[in-house]
Amino acid sequence: MITLRILLLVGLGLSSSLTAGPELTIPDSSFDFGVVPQRSRVTCSYWLHSTGTEAVEITKVVSGCGCSSLPLKVTRLDPGDSTRLDLLFDTRMYTQPLRKHPYLLANTAVGRHDLSFAAIPTANMEATYPVIVSPPALLMHDDSESLAIELRNNSQSEIVVRLINTPASYLTIGEIEPLPPGATAKVEVALTDRGKNETFRESVTLEFSGWRQPVRQTIPVWRTVRPAESRIDKTEVTPPVLIGPPAPRDLERRIR
Repeated sequence: MITLRILLLVGLGLSSSLTAGPELTIPDSSFDFGVVPQRSRVTCSYWLHSTGTEAVEITKVVSGCGCSSLPLKVTRLDPGDSTRLDLLFDTRMYTQPLRKHPYLLANTAVGRHDLSFAAIPTANMEATYPVIVSPPALLMHDDSESLAIELRNNSQSEIVVRLINTPASYLTIGEIEPLPPGATAKVEVALTDRGKNETFRESVTLEFSGWRQPVRQTIPVWRTVRPAESRIDKTEVTPPVLIGPPAPRDLERRIR
């Protein structure tokens, strides 16, 4: 009995020393957008997991530059809880490859948790290699539930296309087959039920492999939904009433 009690105490001591206190785990703390159009907004997400025995309190999020923001919806994570931290990056008129280092502060033993993202803002999206994406950005209005993007392989190698990041709650991406040299393929980008009813600015990141090293490209997607009262139904438009000069008899009557 004494031996069993000692073993229990030792076991509890070891387990508590491994997981005691607040602990924050970020499995994928860096993201590469690859080639992105200038003057656009692209997005990615980091998942934050509370893996300690006490609640994690996030006290501050620092974006690292004025071109990005990380709106934090949850500041407290109880043990076992998770939350998504979205990054919004405005490419502006940047012309050089860049890497930014946002971070967040929490009541963990480490205190500071670093993040990072990289991008290659590009002015001429018709000169990308090994694949040209057309259009390089999607604008989806009220009357569009899906659009197609064209992928053109302008290399001498077969290119395998992999979907890296997409806002699954807003968009679905059609199947993408490998692209033989010189081939062109169309890929459907369709709105989900939620995407049909909300305005959003998100992005889709693709990775092209098979030519030297993998290359990524991010496609901004902007969806606009106008309020129902602002939409004009042509079948219900009432012809305008034209007000002109009075008829001759009415004029004569007024003079009298």
